[in-house]
Amino acid sequence: ISVTTDDGINYTLLDENENELSNSIENAEFSGLAAGTYFVKAKNGGCETISEVLVIEENEGIPAQPEAIVSQQPTCEDITGAISVTTVQGITYSLLDENQNAVNNTIENGEFSNLVAGTYFVQSSNGDCEAISEAIIIEENAGSPESPVITSVTNTTCGESNGIIEFELTESLSYILKDSEENEYSYENGIISNLTSGTYYLVAQNNDCESTVEIIVEADLDEEAPVIISCPTDLTSVNADEGMCSASNLELGDLVAEDNCDSELSITNDAPEVFEPGETIVTWTVSDKSGNITTCTQTIIVIDNQAPIIAEVETINTTTDADTCGAMISINAPQATDNCSVGNVNGTRDDNQALDAEYPMGTTTITWTATDVNGNEAVPVIQIVNVEDNQAPIIAEVETINTTTDPDTCGAMITINAPEATDNCSVRNVIGTRDDNQDLEAEYPVGTTTITWTATDENGNEAEPVIQIVTVIDDQAPSIECPDNMIFSTETNVDFATVNFDNPLAIDNCEVIVEQTGGPISGSQFPIGTTTVTFTATDSSGNTSKCSFDITIEDTEDPSLECPLDISKDIDAGSCAAVVEFETPEGFDNSGDVTVEQTAGLSSGEVFPVGTTTITFTASDSAGNTTSCSFNVTVIDDEAPVIEEKNDITVNTDPDLCGAIVEYDIPSASDDCGIESIALTKGLAPGSEFPIGQTTVTYTATDINGNSANSSFTVTVIDNESPTISCPEDITLNVEFGTGSVVVNYEAIIASDNCSGTNIELIEGFAPGEEFPVGLTTVTYKVTDAAGNSANCSFTVIVEEDLQETPPAPDAPQVEVIQPDCVTPTGVILINIENGLTYSIDEENYYAVDEFTALEPGTYSVTAKDEFDQISEATVVTLEDPVASEIQTSTISLCTEDITFDLFELLQGDYDTSGTWVDPENTGALNQGTIDPALLQVGTYTFNYQLNNGTCNSTTEVTVSINDDCVVLPCSLEDIQSSISKAVTPNNDNHNDYFSIDFASECGFTYDVKIFNRWGSKVYEAVNYQNNWDGYSTNSITSSNQLPSGTYFYILEIRNSGFAPIQGYIYLGTK
Repeated sequence: ISVTTDDGINYTLLDENENELSNSIENAEFSGLAAGTYFVKAKNGGCETISEVLVIEENEGIPAQPEAIVSQQPTCEDITGAISVTTVQGITYSLLDENQNAVNNTIENGEFSNLVAGTYFVQSSNGDCEAISEAIIIEENAGSPESPVITSVTNTTCGESNGIIEFELTESLSYILKDSEENEYSYENGIISNLTSGTYYLVAQNNDCESTVEIIVEADLDEEAPVIISCPTDLTSVNADEGMCSASNLELGDLVAEDNCDSELSITNDAPEVFEPGETIVTWTVSDKSGNITTCTQTIIVIDNQAPIIAEVETINTTTDADTCGAMISINAPQATDNCSVGNVNGTRDDNQALDAEYPMGTTTITWTATDVNGNEAVPVIQIVNVEDNQAPIIAEVETINTTTDPDTCGAMITINAPEATDNCSVRNVIGTRDDNQDLEAEYPVGTTTITWTATDENGNEAEPVIQIVTVIDDQAPSIECPDNMIFSTETNVDFATVNFDNPLAIDNCEVIVEQTGGPISGSQFPIGTTTVTFTATDSSGNTSKCSFDITIEDTEDPSLECPLDISKDIDAGSCAAVVEFETPEGFDNSGDVTVEQTAGLSSGEVFPVGTTTITFTASDSAGNTTSCSFNVTVIDDEAPVIEEKNDITVNTDPDLCGAIVEYDIPSASDDCGIESIALTKGLAPGSEFPIGQTTVTYTATDINGNSANSSFTVTVIDNESPTISCPEDITLNVEFGTGSVVVNYEAIIASDNCSGTNIELIEGFAPGEEFPVGLTTVTYKVTDAAGNSANCSFTVIVEEDLQETPPAPDAPQVEVIQPDCVTPTGVILINIENGLTYSIDEENYYAVDEFTALEPGTYSVTAKDEFDQISEATVVTLEDPVASEIQTSTISLCTEDITFDLFELLQGDYDTSGTWVDPENTGALNQGTIDPALLQVGTYTFNYQLNNGTCNSTTEVTVSINDDCVVLPCSLEDIQSSISKAVTPNNDNHNDYFSIDFASECGFTYDVKIFNRWGSKVYEAVNYQNNWDGYSTNSITSSNQLPSGTYFYILEIRNSGFAPIQGYIYLGTK
């Protein structure tokens, strides 16, 4: 805000509520003001006045640079690109061309689309200022090239690779021919040869894209079968292979054949790998590449002359069955093998008995024989059967004998009886043997005696021995006597005494042993108290007797005790004493039973005074023996006093000083025993002048025991006094029109500060002696002292350029117009643009474009505007509404007995087929696009074809006449079917040169014909057919419009006959 000042008047800036602000007026100006409402107050000491309201307007500044990327480069399907923009609310975006002129393209959903190749910029605006993005490039893409043009296709013959494809070459395109398996083929001058029959794809490529056309190379039909010159000779006597019931690897011979096509023939036969015995008919088949076949037969007879072979047999060795002198044996016939098949194998015994009869002891011979299915006899095989007797006799079971010793002896006299024995034949005596080699009648000792019984039959077979147990038990107990009871004292430092004693003796009728079974053994350490010792006498039979005596040990030894080491501890915090804890010492006694008690001093956990205290403990055992020990507890004072912590102090410098006088309180201190002194050990005392910066102050407190503590704080002096700065007055200069800048000099800047070390820098504008541009330039200087305090001053330099004369307004634009039509219902206005002009079609919105597109029908005023906002005269353009083209029609006369009629046949030329038919007279005969004459009376009817596509609506009227002049049909459907051609061979031999219906003229019918290829594509169509189709088609891929050889499908419609359409196949041969 600039103020016209007067001497002696003070000026103050006020806010919208007329409160004073801190801004100072410098060079008659208040600067650095934010947007808002202000007042200026003038005061001369006693009086004051306030200005009118002053408004600083809002300006948002330059918005952020737009973030834009290419979201879609042009492709083969779409040669336009798109640019995506990261939008911000409140910001508008527009598209600029490479010269940063506006492009007529509106952003939608954050994207500019339908862009041709070129360089673009995105401009953002917030209403006040603008920003422009980095350059964005939409790359060039030529799009898909035109499909290749096929000029000729030559089909293959005789199944060979002799097909040819010819096509037109276009400059700047490259070509690749591929088959269905992606194999590639080379070409020369637009010709590709040596092709097999099949489907091919010719691809045309430019630098960016490609297009493809499908070509079919067909194979000419070869229907002539090969001719067999000679068939292989019959083989009527072939022996079977050795060991096989068949013959294999036969040399069948060679077949000789020839074919009309000079190509390799396929000769096969159905001969099996293996020929079975008997007759086999082999069929030979000859096939050419077209699948034509010829056959002949050959007879093969296989003979079997090999005898069967009986497998080797093993000699049978067995033993007699139980309780008999013979054996029943299961005899298995041996296997017999033959190259073919063999019957049963028969066996005959030399004793003429049946094979399943009992075999006697000794050797029996079996003879085995076999014959195969063809009468060949095997060599006989002999089998030996040996039966031996190996059954041992059996001794009867015996009972165990249990008894006790006889009186006054260690044994017993027992009567023994031998067991009986049996055998399948006969057995000898049974013999018993004692394990102590004594006679069976001798005395049996205490314990177990074993008798082994044995027997042997007349064939030397020994019986399984039988064991008999004889047990004699001793049941007499021994006698034993122990020593008297004993008393001893404990040994030194232990709770036991070592005691020795003699073991007692025992007597028994047999052998006896004595064992100690209770108490420690002699020479053991016996514990304090009474211990019982027990002995047991046991004889050899386990009979026992016991005796016992007592040993008493007495304790006479004092216990031992060891106290802890002396304890030294510091006083507890806040106290001149300390709580001391210690463990009660552990006593030891030879008896293991000891009690420890404290008998002097303070207890563990009590408060101990500073100094030394003696603690005493006493130990006692269960026998009344005692002992004592002592230790000292010393409490030491080592706790430092507590001194007050002071807060840090921060002050500003005193006026006109580079420092400050600082007062503060000395910190206080306390101690559990007492404070000796508080002294300043670092820094300055209160009331001293502290320099700029940070100064550390430290105090030390010492207690009566010499313990000390420190307290520190900082005093920070801050220089917050800003320097002063003075700028020159504003400067205004005039320059001639066309001058861009001028050199300006101005006075030096003056600055001062309470301290030394200021720095002056230019932060806006230009230095004296530099060039200033035309317009207003603000020059701002900043002074900064050593403490970082700063002050600014500014002044303006205005360089004014003399005015230029305004040129004349632009001429009315020259335009071309593309009118709307039914396909594109909007128009285009093309402008012959001039540099520096923008254009509008509504005299309000102007753009730097050369066309306005997608315009609805109506009247537009095209004007131009130059950089001086001068607007040209308007060029008025009118875009007309599109009008549908008229559809040409024909009429028809139908008989009431005619079949349904398609009204589309009355529409001629090219027209839109998406319309609907309307029956304005509501006859009821119309069904979609067809009418039924049987539903109409004789007369004339009108039907309407309506197009309602929202752009070009139209109604076309057709007329149909109905009569009753129906005629009787002269021909049947079978007559017509039998007269239709089955093949067309257009070779000018006057035979099958055309597809013909022989009854076409005799029947008086009108025929409509449609012909399709094997893929269902229509290749020919004729209304009122005249028997003149010879394979010609405008849809052929050859330059001659002649269709390739092959099988085609036809549909024949017979007008006004009541017959259904006739469908069938026809062969076209072009050789």
